[in-house]
Amino acid sequence: MNQKKILENIIEESIVDYIVEKVIEKIMNKSKRGLLLFTGATIGYCQAIESINKLKMDGWEFDVVMSKSAQEVITVDNVRNSIGAKNIITNEDGLVIKELLQKNNIIIIPTLTMNSAAKIANCISDTLVTNIVSKALMSGRPVVASINGCCPDNEERRRLYGDNLSDFYKKRLSLNLEALKNYNIKLTSSENLYMKVNKTLFKSFDLDKSNASSIAKVNSNIEINKKAKYKTDKNSPFIKINKKILSRRDIWDNKMYNTIFVSPNTLITDLARDEAQRLNIKLLKE
Repeated sequence: MNQKKILENIIEESIVDYIVEKVIEKIMNKSKRGLLLFTGATIGYCQAIESINKLKMDGWEFDVVMSKSAQEVITVDNVRNSIGAKNIITNEDGLVIKELLQKNNIIIIPTLTMNSAAKIANCISDTLVTNIVSKALMSGRPVVASINGCCPDNEERRRLYGDNLSDFYKKRLSLNLEALKNYNIKLTSSENLYMKVNKTLFKSFDLDKSNASSIAKVNSNIEINKKAKYKTDKNSPFIKINKKILSRRDIWDNKMYNTIFVSPNTLITDLARDEAQRLNIKLLKE
């Protein structure tokens, strides 16, 4: 293959990758809507607020629901002033849960209490928050919960209240969290809430299914001649990718690896670098 043909292939692949990535980015940006469910936990609240404001800077929009406990302990004014929420929904608002779930793509619990965790774990939905979570799980909506306030081993909890819980009680509280995890609720700390929400949104995009038609429209007009050779051993901590251009989709497709090796002349797109950093994947040139 002559130099001109190689250059044409590089340009063609670069254009295709760029268009596809922009389509994915546009779809994701339109999907940055979340429903915040505040319960009465104060442990981790400040860190959760920082994460929420970072998400807002990234273009996220939120609806806000507060439980009775949250209204008493955290207060509506505090939440409104902290995240700039215009409308905060409470138990007295005659809420239509179905509309909220249809409107938002991710349910986020920034401050989960032990009480709410126990109710969700035991499928009790007698409050506004637990009712929303129950219907979200039944409808397949992803749920992310910060467990600083309900984890029996949380260091801040120990400093505030001491370590007086019996081993059996601790185990029971831990089993509640294990149940939430088994329900496919994504558990995280308030400090890592920002990353967990973004990661959950990205994982909710199954490009082979839900967004296949969108990507197909782009690819249908362009013939792609890719000769990448991928290592298929997923038990290895690294993979070697032989491509002229490394795109964000390449990173996502190989997210199970800790390290990705590329050739010295491989062009790594900025989106690929960002994705590798987000997934804690090392990019190394041989």
